[in-house]
Amino acid sequence: EVRRYSLLKRHAATKTLSIHRLVQAVLRDKMTLREQRQWAERAIRAVNAVFPDVELETWARCERYLPHAQVCAQLLEQYDLAFAEAARLLHCTGLYLLEHARYAEAERYLQQALQMFQKVLPTEHPDTAITLHELGRVNWNQGRYAEAESYWQQALQIYQKVLPAEHRDTATTLSALGTVNLEQGKYTEAERYYQQAL
Repeated sequence: EVRRYSLLKRHAATKTLSIHRLVQAVLRDKMTLREQRQWAERAIRAVNAVFPDVELETWARCERYLPHAQVCAQLLEQYDLAFAEAARLLHCTGLYLLEHARYAEAERYLQQALQMFQKVLPTEHPDTAITLHELGRVNWNQGRYAEAESYWQQALQIYQKVLPAEHRDTATTLSALGTVNLEQGKYTEAERYYQQAL
C-alpha cells in the first residue's frame, strides 16, 4: 500500500529503501526529542560503519557517502552529540575533502573532529594527533605556514608521548615540520627535523 502511493521505494539491486521526505517529516514530528536524538545517533553510527578509510581506491565510495556524512555533521550539532565514531566520521569527511582540495570545507570538518576527539578521548590519543596532522596539511596547502607548523608541533608532542620512538606517523610529522621550516627559510630547524625524521 505504501509503495503504491510512492511513499516508499524498494531498490532490489542495492537492497535499500527510500522513504518519501514527507513521510520522514511526519515520522520525525511524531517522535519525542529523546527518540529523535536516539535515531540521529543510530544514523551517524550506521554512516560511520560504511564510510571507508580515505584512500585513492575508496574515493568513489567516499563520494557516494559524502552527502550522508554531511547530514550527520548537521545532526551532531542539532542534537549536541559527541562520541568516538562520530569524530571518526567527521575526520574521514574532512580528509576526503582535503584530498579533493576543498580546503575550507575540510578544515571545518577536521576542526569539528578535533573538538570531539578532545572531548571523548584521553588527552593524548593518537586519533587526536592524526587530526592535528591533517589540519596542518590543510593550512600548509593554503600557504598558512605558521598555523601548519603549530598543528604539526601539537601532533608531534602527542606522537612522541604515545607511540614507539621510530613510528612512521612521528617520522611523517617530523618531515612535515622540516618542510614547513624550509619553506620559511629556517634552514637549521628544517635540517634538524629532517635528520630526526630520517
